[in-house]
Amino acid sequence: MSILELKERIENMPSDYKEIFNRFFVVSESTGPLKIPESFYEKVQKWFGKQGESLESLIDRVEHQKIVRVFNKINYEEALFNELRSRRPTAASGINVDKYIIDKKQGCDFCDLLNFTATDLGFSNANNKGRVQGKYWISGSNIAKCESAHSNIIALEHDPLHFSKEEIIELFSLANKWFEGMQENRNELVYGFLGWNILEKAGASQVHRHVQVGLSDAPHHFGKVEKFLAEEMQYEYRYHSNYLDDLWKVHENLGLEITEEEGRGIFSLTPLKEKEALIKSATLEDAAPLVYRILRCYIDKMGVNSLNVGAYLPKFRTTPKDSSVILRIVDRGDVNKKPVDIASWELYGASVISSDPFYIAEEVKKSFS
Repeated sequence: MSILELKERIENMPSDYKEIFNRFFVVSESTGPLKIPESFYEKVQKWFGKQGESLESLIDRVEHQKIVRVFNKINYEEALFNELRSRRPTAASGINVDKYIIDKKQGCDFCDLLNFTATDLGFSNANNKGRVQGKYWISGSNIAKCESAHSNIIALEHDPLHFSKEEIIELFSLANKWFEGMQENRNELVYGFLGWNILEKAGASQVHRHVQVGLSDAPHHFGKVEKFLAEEMQYEYRYHSNYLDDLWKVHENLGLEITEEEGRGIFSLTPLKEKEALIKSATLEDAAPLVYRILRCYIDKMGVNSLNVGAYLPKFRTTPKDSSVILRIVDRGDVNKKPVDIASWELYGASVISSDPFYIAEEVKKSFS
C-alpha cells in the first residue's frame, strides 16, 4: 500500500468507515507535467533514478509526476505528497553526526548542570533544592523562559540520540513530578506542555539531551492546544461521536496504526512534516513505551537525527479522568543537509511531504518483530 493508492483504498472501504473517513478528509490527485531536455537526463537519472529502472521509464515518471493532496476538513491541516521531493538535490554540510555530538561535550553547560543551570523556585518540598531528579534525568530551570514556570528535564548522559526505554519512562514520570511540584504552591498553573527538540535542526539550543516542560497561568491553554480542543468539541457536537476514536478508527482501517502497551498511535494522513506520528494515552507514562519504539525505529532504522516531540496535556486539576494525552512526533530533516525543512509552503500554504505514511507504518511495525 502506498499514499499513491489512497483514493482506490477509500473506494474499497466498508461503508461505515468510508462515512467517517469522509467526515475528516478530502483526497485529490493531480499530475505535474513537464518536459525534460536530453541535456538534463543525466542529472535527472542521478537524482531520481531507481535501481533497474530504464531511462525511458524514469523520464516518463518525472515528466508525469503524481501529487496526492489530503485535506482535513476538521482542522484544516493539509499535506501535499510527492516522493520525488525527498530526492531533490540539496547542499550537504558533511557533518559526521556521532563526532559532532561528542565534540559538543567540550564546554557543555548541561554536562555540568549543577553549576551551569538555575533552579526552580516554588517547589513545595524545600529539600529538593529546586530540582526533580531520578536515575537518568534531573531538572534545571530554563534560563530564557517561554512561561513563568518553564524548565528543562536534562539527561545525565550527553548523547541526544542514544537512550533506553527505561530512560523515556523515567523522563515522563519526572515531568509529571515537576508539574505536580510547581502546582503545590501555585494553584493557578493548570495548563502544561512538554516539548523535546533533538539537535539544532529541530530547534534545540543545546546538543545535550534535554526536554522542556512548562506551565501557564493564562486563562486558556496554549494556542495550538486550544485549537485542538475546539476541533474536538465541534466534531463531537456535530456528529455525536468521539473525535479521537473516529480519527484513530479511519487510520487503523488503512493500516496506519501502531500499539504498544497502553499507547495507541497513528501515522498521520495530514502530517505537519515528515513521518509524523500521533500517540494517545491516558497518561504521559502510558505513552512512554510507544514513544520509545517509534523514536528508536526512526533513529536506528531510518537514519533520522533531528526530531520534535510535543505533548498536548489535559488541564490539570479540573479535567475529567477520561481525557487523553496526545503526543506528536515529527522528523525535522537531516543535519547533513543545509536547507531547513519548513519554508514558505509550510508556513503559509500546506505541508509538503516526501515520506509515505504507509511506508513509515510498515517499517515501524517491522521493528516490533
